Amino acid sequence: MTSGVRVESGRRDIRAGTPATELAGRRVLCVDDDLFLRRMSSRVLGRAGAICFTAGTHDDAMAIVACEPDLDVVILDYQMPDGDIGLLVGRICTIRPTLRLIGNSSEDRSLEFSAHGVTSFLEKPWRLDALVQAMRD
Repeated sequence: MTSGVRVESGRRDIRAGTPATELAGRRVLCVDDDLFLRRMSSRVLGRAGAICFTAGTHDDAMAIVACEPDLDVVILDYQMPDGDIGLLVGRICTIRPTLRLIGNSSEDRSLEFSAHGVTSFLEKPWRLDALVQAMRD
C-alpha cells in the first residue's frame, strides 16, 4: 500500500457544453488506496480543469478535508485497507457536514454507501459525465 497526497490542476481542451465545463475550477478529493487509480483520476480531472487532490489513506483524506475549506466533493473508495468506510464518512461529516460525498467502487456498493449517508455512487471506472451528474444529484 502506498499512501500519499497529490494535487493536480490544469485546463486543457475544455469545450463549451462538455462535462468539463462544469468541473473547471472545482476542487475534488479522490480517496483510493490504488496509486494507479489516484493518478488516473487526477489526470482526468486535471485535464477537465478541476483542482484534484488525492489521498491514499483515511488519515491523508482527513488532513486534506481539514485544511481545504473550498473542497467541492470527495470521491470515496469503498474498500480501503486502513479502515471502515462508515468511520471515514463519520469523521468527514463531523468537521464538514455539508461536503458532497460520492461513493466509488468496482462493484455496486450503492446500498452500503447509502447506509452511511452517501447517496451518490459511481462505479469504477467512472466517466466525467457520470461524475458531473453525481455532483448535481
